[in-house]
Amino acid sequence: MHSETPGGNSRPAPLLPIAIGLIAGISIDNALGVSPPLAVAMTGCVGLILVLLAVSRRSHTAQIAVIILLATATGAVRHAVKMRYFPPHHIARLAEDEPRILTVTGRIITPPRIVETPSDAAIAYAVSPKTRFVLDVHAVEGNESSIDAAGRIDVSIKEPILLAQLGDDVRITGRLYRPMPPANPGARDWALQNRRAGIHAALSTDHAAAVVTTRRQASQGLAEILDSFRRRAIRFLLNESTLEDDPAAGVLTAMVLGQRSQVDKTLNEAFIRTGAAHFLAASGLHVGWLALIGWWFARLAGMSNRQCAAIVALLIIVYVLLAEPRPSILRAGTIGVLACFGIYRSGQSNTLNWLAASAILLLMMDPTDVFRPAFQFSYVAVLSIVYLRPVVDAVLTRRIKAFQRLDALDAAVDSAVPIPLTPKLPRKRELVTNGLLRAIRLTLTASLAVWIANIPLAAYHFNRIAPLGWLYNIFLWIPAFIVTAFGFVKVVVGAALPSSALLTAPLLDAATTCFLWLVQHLASIPGGLASGNSPSLLWVVAVYVVIAFRIWRPTFFETRIWTIAI
Repeated sequence: MHSETPGGNSRPAPLLPIAIGLIAGISIDNALGVSPPLAVAMTGCVGLILVLLAVSRRSHTAQIAVIILLATATGAVRHAVKMRYFPPHHIARLAEDEPRILTVTGRIITPPRIVETPSDAAIAYAVSPKTRFVLDVHAVEGNESSIDAAGRIDVSIKEPILLAQLGDDVRITGRLYRPMPPANPGARDWALQNRRAGIHAALSTDHAAAVVTTRRQASQGLAEILDSFRRRAIRFLLNESTLEDDPAAGVLTAMVLGQRSQVDKTLNEAFIRTGAAHFLAASGLHVGWLALIGWWFARLAGMSNRQCAAIVALLIIVYVLLAEPRPSILRAGTIGVLACFGIYRSGQSNTLNWLAASAILLLMMDPTDVFRPAFQFSYVAVLSIVYLRPVVDAVLTRRIKAFQRLDALDAAVDSAVPIPLTPKLPRKRELVTNGLLRAIRLTLTASLAVWIANIPLAAYHFNRIAPLGWLYNIFLWIPAFIVTAFGFVKVVVGAALPSSALLTAPLLDAATTCFLWLVQHLASIPGGLASGNSPSLLWVVAVYVVIAFRIWRPTFFETRIWTIAI
């Protein structure tokens, strides 16, 4: 298959059919629960027919159909194995709908969190803080001896445990049960989300005394070593006088190191109201900024494109390891590294092909990732910037004379024809003005493209949209980039030269203060967030079909009636 680049050249994307087939197979198994043997048998029969057709007629379409069909079967089987098939000693086989009192031993694999009831929550009586973490089960104690077990469980203790740490081996006695789906239609299905995260059982206990630490941080594995480096990075990022519960500190740790859980709830709501919540989620945007900074410094050092790609890939890998381990940052890092590999291999990037490659890799690792909003937002945002932004730019250029003059200037320079009414070279002021106008044009068109492409997903997943998000992002992109860039620099330079904080800390504090002031004032403007009922999935798919067709066949929508309909 081929992809249309913004420049209009057709470039092959051979991995796209495989990615499409994987997504289709995962979706089919999620909806129907097809048995893997049945899926393989049906695929084999139909695939054999298509293979014979492809060989006999040498049809390119038939060959693509075979590839998509095999990928569909692979996706269905991969999803079925992830969600419904467990080894004999898996903890999911011991969990039932009714709680059972059991004693399990295992290792804490996520940092324990103290969860407090929100101050504005309507509760009949005071509730003490809870402790939550995920336990990697090693064994279950029976009547006579321990029984080996495997799997992960979500542990909830109805009292705070201050001494529990990541990597501790513990023994817990509590009620083991299988999480149930929500009783009310439309409620969030946390049980399904846990199963997609590989957690098929839960354990609850009322008392902290039921948790006994058998060995403190039993082994300094990779997770514990990385957690230690993350704590050091936070110390380099924050000033010694800054408290970790300070709102600005929470925003910094979220934007630079992906510690989203530290963000103040009031500030988090302000970012949501302005349609700028993506600035707090260390994902594709932040990886892109890091790549941009690394590429710029590498080019200043006189490196070639391939050398720049290698340097940027290394930076992305280090950043993914140091950031909070979330699927979004792993996903963004995978996309970024594969893009660098494509540039290193051919000297230029094939967007559609390396996006398909990253999707294949991620879905083979975790097929349920395709249902997560962050996965969908990541790919939709990248595709909208590459393919929808030129369409938005063309529509605006027909109506904005300043953009038309820029295009005429670029066309004259490219064709080496003297610019009419401009016999002399542009003066310095004109060059600065044109450069600023190009930056505004790029920011405006990219904001509009991402906003248009993300509206259906935001409405479907969160039942709300930010009508002015595209406008607010124009004002927020540059200060957000400055804050993130200063944060990267402060961590890197501070690790090598701690005394550099005397210079970098005031700059970062000033940039963060201005950025948060702007976010809060934009969030106070009425009409920043519109809530409603979630649209149907069919409506969302229809919208994206229309957008894709508009990109693929732009001449079809030239009449005014189609513009109004869209």
